[in-house]
Amino acid sequence: MFRRLVTLALGAMLVLALALPAAAAQTKIPISGVDDNMTVLDPGRTWMSDGIQHVRGWTGEYDTTGGTYVDGTSIIVANWNLNTASGDGTMWGTTDLAVTAFDGGWHQTWVAKFDDFLWSGRAVGRGYGDLKGMKIRLDVWSTGPGTDAFEGFVR
Repeated sequence: MFRRLVTLALGAMLVLALALPAAAAQTKIPISGVDDNMTVLDPGRTWMSDGIQHVRGWTGEYDTTGGTYVDGTSIIVANWNLNTASGDGTMWGTTDLAVTAFDGGWHQTWVAKFDDFLWSGRAVGRGYGDLKGMKIRLDVWSTGPGTDAFEGFVR
C-alpha cells in the first residue's frame, strides 16, 4: 500500500513538473489598440443583388497602435455582404500585422457582423517570425470611417 502511495505521489509530482512550465508559457498578455490612417490598396470586386452589396477582396493598409505586440502596419483583406437598406450583414477576412518591435507579426482570420452599418467581431491569429508559437485573440469593432478598435490578449 505504501509503495502505491509513493508511486502515485511521484507520478503526480512528475505531471505537475511537466505542466507548470507549459502553463507559464500560456500567460495572457492583455492588449488594446486601434487601426487608423487607412489607405485602400484594392477596392476588390463589388456588385449588387436584391439590395445586398457584395464585396470580395477589398484590401486596405492601416497603422496599428496599441503597444509592443501590435504596433505596426496591418494589411486587411475584407469580404462582406451588406443590406444597404437596413445596414445589417456579415463580413469576414484576413489580417497580416507586421509588428515594428519584432522581426515578425500576426497572421489573423476574423469574422464580423454589421448592425445598422456598424460592425463588430472577433479575430484569432498565430505569430510568425519572432512571435512564432504565440497566439492572438481580439474583439474588434468599428469606431468610424476607416478606423476600428480592438482589445484582447496575446499568449
